Amino acid sequence: MSDNSENEIHLKKYQARMALWRTGIFATLAIVVAAIIAATLSFYIASTEVRLEIELRKTLELQGAQIKQLEAEDHYVKVFMDRILRTGNRSQELRYAKYFSIVSATKEQRERWAKYYDFLHDENLKSIKPRNVTKSAGE
Repeated sequence: MSDNSENEIHLKKYQARMALWRTGIFATLAIVVAAIIAATLSFYIASTEVRLEIELRKTLELQGAQIKQLEAEDHYVKVFMDRILRTGNRSQELRYAKYFSIVSATKEQRERWAKYYDFLHDENLKSIKPRNVTKSAGE
């Protein structure tokens, strides 16, 4: 009986050691997996922040360039309006309107200038009186 109980004790000790080793191995694996996941997330977050910062810089640069372009266009429009108001020259007004309908910075501005040009053109056509055409004797 003593051999049997001694074997049982050794068996239980062996089982306890194996359970301890299993627990240690699984705990180590869990820690390694958690560390890998944390490192991956950290890398992803850092790369996303860098990408977003680069996109923000590009957007700010683009907006700065657009603001400069709009300021330049604003200056030219002011010059245009000043000249037109001083001279009252319709043909010059038509030429400027056509010019700005082509070179304006945004599509919306080009469309507005095109509408303004069309309006001026229509007004100009209305102001032209048809010539009196006399019928020749043969008709």
